Amino acid sequence: MDVEVMWNERDTGVDDSEAVLKRKSPVELASCQEPPAPAMVSRKWDEKLQDLLVDTYHFTAVGIASLTDGLFFASSRRGTELLREEDSMRQVTREDGTETKMLVREGSCILQAVQTGQAPEGGLWLAGKKMRIIRHDTDDLYPTLIAVSKEWTREGLGIVAMCTQSNLLVCRFDRRGEELYAILGQLRKAAASFADLLAAQGM
Repeated sequence: MDVEVMWNERDTGVDDSEAVLKRKSPVELASCQEPPAPAMVSRKWDEKLQDLLVDTYHFTAVGIASLTDGLFFASSRRGTELLREEDSMRQVTREDGTETKMLVREGSCILQAVQTGQAPEGGLWLAGKKMRIIRHDTDDLYPTLIAVSKEWTREGLGIVAMCTQSNLLVCRFDRRGEELYAILGQLRKAAASFADLLAAQGM
């Protein structure tokens, strides 16, 4: 089903897929059945992420990563720099309070946190910022993680991450000065709507 149709259905409750198909010529319908090139698939999702989640002022940056390695294959504009820093040695505090340097892989950090609800030994990181988990839900259709930076009251930085069938949707928000629990509902709803699009495409 066309991703635009899926988005319209969630917003309006109207199934206009039949009307969309009627507007397509036989040539267009045939072309829809041909598998698109990988680069075109990625670019299509880049645009959808930007249009539906960033330009709507819900999130600052959004990306889709594979559940196999946590690497992003699609992202909104500036998503690469705002969602992840390169693997590096960082100063971390152990559970016993001692400090040490550890190799931090941010992709693996987020994957483990979403799947288990627990941060790895070196902590949960996003673009070089240490995060703390405030909620982890596995009862919903999409397992969901919500985390904010250690300096939430000053920075307003947080993420909503959701697992679909084979991918991870990571949504960054920067809402300095806003009440966290007043905005979480709309942020989760926006992320879940996009997760529906991924699921509808078998992703």
